[in-house]
Amino acid sequence: MTTELEIIRTFWPIIYTVAGAAIAFVVWLIRLEGKQKSNHEKIVQVEKMQETEGHRIAKAIEQMSDTQAKMAESLSDMRSTLSGIVGYERGREEAGK
Repeated sequence: MTTELEIIRTFWPIIYTVAGAAIAFVVWLIRLEGKQKSNHEKIVQVEKMQETEGHRIAKAIEQMSDTQAKMAESLSDMRSTLSGIVGYERGREEAGK
């Protein structure tokens, strides 16, 4: 019994240090797991935001395309009108000569 007690007294600082390091390691792992879960939740949130932004941007591009098509149609109508006016003026000038 005395030898066992002497062994414990002799190696107590080593046992204490190893036990403390083990406890610190377990606490570190628990904190690491918590950070990992938090990061995963943030990643999911960012993915949802990107998906929403992607839909919003696609809709905006579609609206811009529609607007450009309407503008092209208006320009075509304006060209036709100007061509008609130029033709009318030339015909009037030729009729006056």
